Amino acid sequence: MVKGQALTMHCIVDELGRPEAKVYRWMRGTHVQPDVRTFNWTAFSVSLEHRANFSCQAVNEAGLGPPATVNIDVLGI
Repeated sequence: MVKGQALTMHCIVDELGRPEAKVYRWMRGTHVQPDVRTFNWTAFSVSLEHRANFSCQAVNEAGLGPPATVNIDVLGI
């Protein structure tokens, strides 16, 4: 990923639960991102601050599913 580019992440998890999850929980490192509750998350202009592990979990009435995680590296070219 190059600084200034757009980045879209999709929450691809093994199990959406029963009933199927319609809400997702996103985290950047250990910090919950409360404004993002959808299947995808777009950062329109990434910066060096976007270097982190991002994870998401499907959420339903039963609780949180297992997380999916990706490490984002940003090059300051």
